[in-house]
Amino acid sequence: MSGGLKTPEHDIDLGSDSEGLSVSRGVLVMEEEEEGFKKGTLSLSLCGVLGDLPGRETDERVKTAIVVETVSRSKVQMLRPKVEGECRTPTTKDFFVFRPGCLEQAVADIQVLLVPEQDGNLESVWLLLEVDHWNSERERLVLLTQHSLLVCKYDFVALACRHVRRIPLYLIEQITTGKFSFPSKSLSRREGIGLQVQWDRTRQPSLLAKWNPWSSEIPYTTFAQHPMVAADHKMAAISQLSAFGLQLQQAIEQEQAVWPVAGSRLSVCKGDIHIETYLGLVSLVGNKARLGYAMVRGPFGF
Repeated sequence: MSGGLKTPEHDIDLGSDSEGLSVSRGVLVMEEEEEGFKKGTLSLSLCGVLGDLPGRETDERVKTAIVVETVSRSKVQMLRPKVEGECRTPTTKDFFVFRPGCLEQAVADIQVLLVPEQDGNLESVWLLLEVDHWNSERERLVLLTQHSLLVCKYDFVALACRHVRRIPLYLIEQITTGKFSFPSKSLSRREGIGLQVQWDRTRQPSLLAKWNPWSSEIPYTTFAQHPMVAADHKMAAISQLSAFGLQLQQAIEQEQAVWPVAGSRLSVCKGDIHIETYLGLVSLVGNKARLGYAMVRGPFGF
């Protein structure tokens, strides 16, 4: 057949059916190509031992032709469905906190929970990451008031405040800023700068508290900068770690001048922030999958 591409002939045997037929040879000839599709003719020679069948001769040979359509590799790639969010870098549109009005609603919901006698006036609101003693990162709203530091776990999907931890400013003893450090054989690591706020330095956490990733007996909390803050200039002002540390220091010093407590004088220092994790499977999986963020995950959001 002119213009066709004839493939090498191959002898094959697919066995016999109930009538004694068997395939002895097959020849596939490609005839044309149209919009990525290839059409060919597959000729099969059917031989059979037909002596036992009435009306047929033993040496009878029956031939048939089958039309075969295939799809080229280029067509397969073009027809392959594109999955939303597949193999791409997340953007601010994937995070619920960056959606219009979401942050304002969150602040309004948390303000209802403020106690004027304990907290005083609201001074500033910050969008940061809280890094726990297991190196797990979680999106947090941090409110700095006249007398307190409030670390808020807010559900940006359901628009509801789930938990608030209140830290009186006069009890804070130390602010440390520096790079994160880990044991030499740790599997769970992170880069960048952190800010650690510590109170009650004389009390060391127990071994049980260290091994409990949800322990509330750890006398310090550590913050880091939100990874998407550079992509949104409106949020950059409330996510700068250095600006937050400076304002926190000023608020603590003012509070401790009014309410001095023995042994609670603020110490500001620079140094490594050590996180004592070795295996860290919880943080390794959670941080990689961004489980600490309220964001779109395929057709779901959580």
